[in-house]
Amino acid sequence: MELKHKTNTYKTLFHWHSFRLRLVVEGIGIGITADLLIVLYRYALEKAGILLNYIYKSISSNYILALPWILALIVIGYIVGLIVKYEPMIGGNGIPQVEGVLLRKLDMTWWKVILGKSLGGVIFIGSGLSLGIEGPSVQLGAAVGQGFSKV
Repeated sequence: MELKHKTNTYKTLFHWHSFRLRLVVEGIGIGITADLLIVLYRYALEKAGILLNYIYKSISSNYILALPWILALIVIGYIVGLIVKYEPMIGGNGIPQVEGVLLRKLDMTWWKVILGKSLGGVIFIGSGLSLGIEGPSVQLGAAVGQGFSKV
């Protein structure tokens, strides 16, 4: 194992110039992909917020609509719970999960995190619950980077 590690290190250092160019190209690709994903995520959150405001206005003018909304929130909570059960790494802020992956204490399946965090976040905010944008953005960017490393 130690010999294999030394051989890989030697190859990396020997081919430093081509490796450096590859890192730059991959970094640009990861940055563009992560930015596009986060822009789409923020756009979906904005649209979910507009829908939520419409729902609140409808409920404030007709209180009988509160009961179906409460039932919808129960269903939404159940759906988000299923999503988190399917991929536990999407629960919470996202930054501690990325730190755990970087420290090699946690494993993250990049495509599940991208799908689950995006869908779960939009459903979560669209139902009126509080969720910041920074943590999920960091986790989505990290998942994109991990996806590039696997390809």
